[in-house]
Amino acid sequence: MKGNLLVIVSAVTYGFMGIFARLAYRSGVGVIELLLLSLLLSFATIGVMLLSKGQLLRPTKRQFVSLFALGGIAYGLQSGLLLLSLLYIPVSIAVLVFYTYPALVSVISIALRWELVSRNALISLALASIGLLLVVNPAYNLSFLGIAIAFGSSLFYTVYVIGCSRLLKGLPSDVASFYIIGFAAATVSAFALAFRGIGFAWAPEGWLWIALTATVSTSVSIISFIKGMKIIGPTRSSILSVLEVITSVTAAAVIFGELMAPMQAIGMILLVIAIILVSLRRA
Repeated sequence: MKGNLLVIVSAVTYGFMGIFARLAYRSGVGVIELLLLSLLLSFATIGVMLLSKGQLLRPTKRQFVSLFALGGIAYGLQSGLLLLSLLYIPVSIAVLVFYTYPALVSVISIALRWELVSRNALISLALASIGLLLVVNPAYNLSFLGIAIAFGSSLFYTVYVIGCSRLLKGLPSDVASFYIIGFAAATVSAFALAFRGIGFAWAPEGWLWIALTATVSTSVSIISFIKGMKIIGPTRSSILSVLEVITSVTAAAVIFGELMAPMQAIGMILLVIAIILVSLRRA
């Protein structure tokens, strides 16, 4: 029960990230500023937690290079693109497009012969494809640019997930998260300073949404998921994480009035089923 509750807390808190981001944009906060400050606050929070427990381990040189690539490139781009897509398409659509990544992980794993083709895999891929087409149907006049950006976020997260499973064996998940978020923050800082600078001219309530994004949707979500996964395992954790999608879609409908068309709702259901099938198959 404790493990289940921790993963549910992680899913629900992460599901509100898009909501906090949209509210931050309304307060005048920029995408780069929101991403950078949320990463820095999360980095500090997890660092304090690890230091207080004496668990801040030093990675090997090989792990260090892998952490830089996964955090500074894959995770940084994934996070930035997902937040950027919210400027063009509704929160619910961005989240649903992003959650095609479990199917993409399966496609790449099968293509590289890391996993065998199975009936379960083919069904989940078919459901994910149909669900995506129903969600982003051109008849709904959605921004193609926003959809492309959200799908790019999904692609980079696919690389991130595969990289973590292949390159970070032997390194505790919470320690890996600390370094990954740190490298992502460093990369975003370098980009901002080199190309556009960092501005702080936004309404005071913008700081509230930044703080909630960093603490609730990042730090609390990551720490809860890691603790919960250690108790109930990755398969059940992956299935419960489907609540992230449901939370985002429901919250967007209540707060922003982003109601989905009936066919889009069917597409969401198909995507959720596909995610569950992928998780069960990996057992």
